[in-house]
Amino acid sequence: QQDVALALEEDAIMEKHAAVQKILELLCLLGAGYWRLCQFRCREALQLFSTLPQVQHNTGWVLHQEGRAYFEMADYQNAQRCLELMQRVEPHRMKGLDLLSTVLWQLKKEVELAHLAQ
Repeated sequence: QQDVALALEEDAIMEKHAAVQKILELLCLLGAGYWRLCQFRCREALQLFSTLPQVQHNTGWVLHQEGRAYFEMADYQNAQRCLELMQRVEPHRMKGLDLLSTVLWQLKKEVELAHLAQ
């Protein structure tokens, strides 16, 4: 009976270790992508962000970083796509809206820019 209890406890510890390992890998990937973006290595940052699990990729923070990367590469269409998706995913998010307004201005999308100002 004691052996069974030890085996169950060991299994629980292994499951927790695996969960912590996954979280650390995720944080490493997010950090590496952000670091590349800070160094203006935008394509590398986008490549790293694209490897994230879908549930993590479709967060306001990641979409903001991708929008910023596209903006820095002057790819305003993709920047708009990412930043508008960011706004739909997190409608109360304020960070990134300044970048979205600049993108809309660059693309001369006055109607969308006026809507954003509302």
